[in-house]
Amino acid sequence: MVATVALPLFVSCSTHSESVSFASRLEAVDAFILQGDTALAIKELKTLGKKAYSSYDRLGVYKRYALMGENALAQNYLELSLKKLPENPELSAVYVYFLLHSAPKETDNLVKALNASECLKETRYAPLYAEALLTLSLTNVFSCDQLFSLPLKLPKNKKGSLPFTEVNYTDRRFIPVYKSASMYSQKDVWLVNAAVIYALNGQMSEAGLLCPEEVKTQKEAFFWGNINYSAGNFSKAVKVLQNAKKLPVTRLDFIKCQALLSDAYVMLNEEKNAHEERSLIIDTYYNAKELKINSPSVYSEKRQQQVLPSEKALREERDWNNLFTLLTLNSLLYERETSDKKEMYSLLAGLLDLYPTNEKFLALYASLALETLNIPEEDEISKTLRKSGLKTMEMEKRDRTISVLPSEALYRINKAIEQEPSASLIVLRENFLSLLESQKTFSEKASHVWEVLEKHRNENSCYDEEFIKWVTVTLVQCGFVEEARTFFFENLSKQFADEEDFVLSDNPEKLSLWQCEYAAWFYATSGVKLKNTPLSRMDVAIRLYTYIVEHYSGVTPVSKNSKQNKIIINALVNLGVLYSSKDNDEEALEVLRKAESRAVEPELKAEILYRMAVLQFSRGDVRSSILSLQHALSFNPNHNRAHLLLKKINVDE
Repeated sequence: MVATVALPLFVSCSTHSESVSFASRLEAVDAFILQGDTALAIKELKTLGKKAYSSYDRLGVYKRYALMGENALAQNYLELSLKKLPENPELSAVYVYFLLHSAPKETDNLVKALNASECLKETRYAPLYAEALLTLSLTNVFSCDQLFSLPLKLPKNKKGSLPFTEVNYTDRRFIPVYKSASMYSQKDVWLVNAAVIYALNGQMSEAGLLCPEEVKTQKEAFFWGNINYSAGNFSKAVKVLQNAKKLPVTRLDFIKCQALLSDAYVMLNEEKNAHEERSLIIDTYYNAKELKINSPSVYSEKRQQQVLPSEKALREERDWNNLFTLLTLNSLLYERETSDKKEMYSLLAGLLDLYPTNEKFLALYASLALETLNIPEEDEISKTLRKSGLKTMEMEKRDRTISVLPSEALYRINKAIEQEPSASLIVLRENFLSLLESQKTFSEKASHVWEVLEKHRNENSCYDEEFIKWVTVTLVQCGFVEEARTFFFENLSKQFADEEDFVLSDNPEKLSLWQCEYAAWFYATSGVKLKNTPLSRMDVAIRLYTYIVEHYSGVTPVSKNSKQNKIIINALVNLGVLYSSKDNDEEALEVLRKAESRAVEPELKAEILYRMAVLQFSRGDVRSSILSLQHALSFNPNHNRAHLLLKKINVDE
């Protein structure tokens, strides 16, 4: 017991005395350096270096070499020390830093630095690994696979020159490298790089987690707001974009952030806040008195100076016009539902004077004309009250309603087509006329469709997508489903004629939303012949509907009443039907629940709940079926099939 206790005490004292001795000799070296006697200092360091055991002693020797500017001796000593203590984090970190900042910037030194830094990846010195890898990557000597497969050897060909290799900086393996670089440099641009790689791989949630607590510029705010918005984290996007208001702004960055902020509020169902954010842009750039839009782009400034604008400036001008149109349209629609329509009409009329060929503004104007047609004539009692100077609340509401003559709307549309005969404007006119001419039969409407198409066929016997959509939708509505299906797929084939062995079910991302919806519906309901795929028609329809739901449900600024939201609901409902037909009732119920949560109209919610009840009843889940039916009838008390099923269940019980 005594010997066992004495041994560690003896070693401890010995180690301590050696440490004191080593430290005192280092102090002597420091004295030689101060006296300018570098030769004696180097001689002493060479002797002392052989007696260094710990990493800290070795770093003490290295430090003196470096202090005297003896870089070659410093490097040699670090390399010798690493042979004695391989992968020691402190020695490795100092060696890597030395090679990157003090040694000549030669490729072989950079290779040594990266090889030595591999052991630092999981330590607090990880930023040095990131710096070594990124610095070496800039030489374009190594590929990504080589850079991430250590150790490296310096390649040389017969002539002695190094090869040139492109490095893919969006490789997923760079993500931890960029994170480490951000930690070392305190610059968020490295986090942006990492987030971009996540985003390119569809991992928006992971990208959003990299968002810093504070952003320093509005450009950064827009980036991180966009990332969080795309990840479905709308609250975080709002927080980032709201904080950006405190930062110095440029006009374009201000607009982008405000527009994205309004979209985020829409997704949070905070329509009032969304309207207020849109109004900040509209009020800033729309001058109602002078009836003009003050564009924030470079183009306006150059135009005033009579300088030919650059392509970038022209693109910015187009982007601004498109963005302003959408923002203003959304605000007009909000005001139409929540405030005085006369003010909305006044703004719309002014905008149409500025943008006479804008299809979205014209469509809203046409819808006001259709509303005018549906206003019933005032009854005799109201007319009598008016003569006496009295008004009911209903009469005051009527007075606030805008009266737009259909002839005026049609005149504006025709004038727009004369200036710009685009497919979208022609389709707008045809849809407007179809609603005005409601007395026409389905056969007459279908015949008219072919007449319009004949006039607008281009030289390659192809049509603009707007025409294809209009024809397909109109023929289906008129009951000519087979003709619509044939026309749709013929034009889809022309669209992808240059792509050999194109398989629609494998490439839904190449279709627009309406194309994806109608393709899925045609596959689910018609005898479409399948080519180049082992899938059944039902499987293809399921794949296309699933793509619609996954791709459009969470990341697009749509209100609950929008057409796009209705397409998503239809996709979910139809998926329910398809899953049920394949005896997959669990999946069917899941998608129907999602559809019910997105639906707004009481009748639609009731229908979806009824379908859920049918599935639940067929599975023997009577209690859930009854609850769904009761819920359905609370939305639509006149849903006869729900009443009948509930009665049947109660009788059976």
